[in-house]
Amino acid sequence: MTPTSPLYIITFDFAGRLDLRRHTGTYEMDLDRMTLSNIAQDILDGQFPDVRRVYEATPGQDCADVTEDVALLVATAIRQDGHTVTHCLKTWLHSVLGVDSTAGMVDA
Repeated sequence: MTPTSPLYIITFDFAGRLDLRRHTGTYEMDLDRMTLSNIAQDILDGQFPDVRRVYEATPGQDCADVTEDVALLVATAIRQDGHTVTHCLKTWLHSVLGVDSTAGMVDA
């Protein structure tokens, strides 16, 4: 990865299983896997189950919110490959792309 390649920050937000408080944080991934398509695939595979936002940070530029771009990649992969959708993933797609974005998708 060259110094000018973008880095991606994936944020999550979830309620604690035992204490019911909200927690936020970021996920880490290998630099050589840091592409929008790999991030979309990892979200689809459940690697980032409570994802909220995805930001792209390119050296010398402002950080950009690319959440919608990633959600579109995820929705396209679901439709093309016939993946089922978890409740958490469907909720995320609704919040990013709107309720109609998951029409016709099969629940897991």
